[in-house]
Amino acid sequence: MKRDFRRRMERSAQETYEELDNFLQSAILNYGAERERRWHADILSDDACGKYSDGNRSRLINMLGSFPDWKLELHPHCEELFETSVCTGYSVEFDVLPGVKSRGILAIPKHVEFPTAAVMTQHGYVSAPETVMGLRAPESVYHSYGLALARRGYVVFAHKNLSFREPRSQVHRKATLIGQTLLGMDVFQTSRVIDYLKTLPEVDPRRIGMYGISQGGMTTLYAAACDPRIAASVVCAYFNDRTPKMVVSGGRDYTAYIDTEELDKDIHGMLDFTDVELAALICPRPLLIEAGRQDGACYWPMVESEFAKVLKIYENAGVSERVELDLHDGGHEIHGVRSFRFLDSWLKPGEADPEREAENSISIPGVEARVDRIQRETYRELDSYFDDLILGYGPHRAKRWKRDYNSIEAYEASVAPNRQRLLKTLAVIPEEIVPLDPRVERFAQWDECDAFRVTLDVLTGVTARGILLLPKTSESPSPAVIVQHGMGGDPEAVLGLIEDDPYYHGFGRKLAGLGYVVFAHKVVSYPKQRPSLHRKALLIGKTMLGLEVWKFTRVVDFLASLPEVDRDRIGMYGLSQGGLSTLYAAAADRRIRAAVCAAYFNERVPKMIVSDDRYTAFIDTPEHDKFIHGHLAEFSDWDLASLICPRPYMVEAGRGDGAIYWPMMLAEFAKVQEVYARLGIPERTEVHLHELGHEIHGTRSFEFLDHWLKQG
Repeated sequence: MKRDFRRRMERSAQETYEELDNFLQSAILNYGAERERRWHADILSDDACGKYSDGNRSRLINMLGSFPDWKLELHPHCEELFETSVCTGYSVEFDVLPGVKSRGILAIPKHVEFPTAAVMTQHGYVSAPETVMGLRAPESVYHSYGLALARRGYVVFAHKNLSFREPRSQVHRKATLIGQTLLGMDVFQTSRVIDYLKTLPEVDPRRIGMYGISQGGMTTLYAAACDPRIAASVVCAYFNDRTPKMVVSGGRDYTAYIDTEELDKDIHGMLDFTDVELAALICPRPLLIEAGRQDGACYWPMVESEFAKVLKIYENAGVSERVELDLHDGGHEIHGVRSFRFLDSWLKPGEADPEREAENSISIPGVEARVDRIQRETYRELDSYFDDLILGYGPHRAKRWKRDYNSIEAYEASVAPNRQRLLKTLAVIPEEIVPLDPRVERFAQWDECDAFRVTLDVLTGVTARGILLLPKTSESPSPAVIVQHGMGGDPEAVLGLIEDDPYYHGFGRKLAGLGYVVFAHKVVSYPKQRPSLHRKALLIGKTMLGLEVWKFTRVVDFLASLPEVDRDRIGMYGLSQGGLSTLYAAAADRRIRAAVCAAYFNERVPKMIVSDDRYTAFIDTPEHDKFIHGHLAEFSDWDLASLICPRPYMVEAGRGDGAIYWPMMLAEFAKVQEVYARLGIPERTEVHLHELGHEIHGTRSFEFLDHWLKQG
């Protein structure tokens, strides 16, 4: 019997995950129609291309996190690094944001007439400008293409990006909390490199191109789409059919990003722009796609099929000669045959000097130590920049709130726009509302209640699952409580059916014994499953949490439909991840009349990004689903609690909880108390700080629920 119970619980957990995964996968693979709807005009000519580009380019820049509307003085610092018969190389750095510099190697060619054309080159993962310029040991990817371009007479700027996977992911996670992205930072820095190149007397500002490989190909594609000053572009070893490249895993022909740890690729709303749409924003400017048939990162038949769409765009604009595909027989590497001639034809007609062809690499002392030092500095600056920005974001967040304390009615009206923005941030409201069609199956009978397994339709192919407890000791209609487990948990644990459970202490069943109708709801709770679902959701502008909040909304609909439930007395009580669910669900849905948030409420900013021995910051965990685009731009925990106000709200926390540092929790909760006090209802909120750990205490919280759902 126990084995069957365990098997069913595990099957329910797996089905809950698979439903959401299938829903998101299908939504992503069928997103083309939605993407087309968002584009504003056809491309029928060069003129039409320019007209439709403006609105879509603005949307792209907004998706990347927008760019500052102010610019620092560059204050460039330049030191000679090497000299050859071909060019002189300089180490360059200049200011782009407070505390953040752009760095690179500038090569000024010899024996050419100035001003001349310039090309910005961009390396990929685990590389550096020194590799692009041939300053490191010979390798099989870059082939010193920056030096080759200088040999052809171009001013070359080999730009430094943050290039190691783990640092990129960590910085990106921080950026996304305030609605920015690391790719957006890369693109902004690219724009500042162009600003710098335009200051050089050796550069013709009308003839600046860009050529990047792999991660650098991605930067090139997005930068050229955003910045019309990039006169010609070469995208190497990146351009692809973006949807399968992002999410279709298990293929032998390429690696999907969903199967990697490259979290910086998870950009909110990314699939509003496939690679074809980005190329459409480059049109009518010249663009060459370079790809290898042996490249394990880019499956060449997909590259070829997507390029056909780009070619059609250029043909419709009457500029088909400005776009090319170089599909060579190499691998994940610079080919540099047609691409060099392509840049020459659009930026600087001319051929390489045959006498200089042999010079393919340069030796400078201490190059590896230099590469390591610059990588560390690049990471430290960006990481500190976003830390400082997030930690100091409180005044910006406050400007988005206009709380009116003159009356409860005035207050509720004043925070209503913030609730709508919360729903938008989480992407809660679906396009279609399906009938619940509840399926109810008797599960067990106990002295205090009857138990039923319940399944509800909430989205096409997606259900909400849970265990419903109907008490035997109370008169109908009764108050109801949604009880929510945390990470690694299940409804069965909440009901005390898991032996030796140290967290829940059967609090759901205890509530039923007190006369509440109880719904123990199932969410995806396995740590390896939630991040994957969230990554997929982000690509089409959704969030894992938003999908779950919608499930809670539908659970409230179900409870409100039961004759055993008083629809005006529905509460919620959750632990840990369930505490998070309670805080957001109650903030989003005003029908949740009282809420108890256990082992979650905190000072959200440090909890997200500040590593500390006294608690675990989410930046130090794999819980990527906690990083919601734009979350901290408006909503700290006390802000969310202020959306629950004037309804009763309680926080439960343990002094021995290693996930919640209780002094920070109290400091944050004091702001909640002030809100309730200013409205003259201080009795509707309280905190219970007990001596236990990361677990349900269930004493004062039960009294709180009794007071507000039974008596209040």
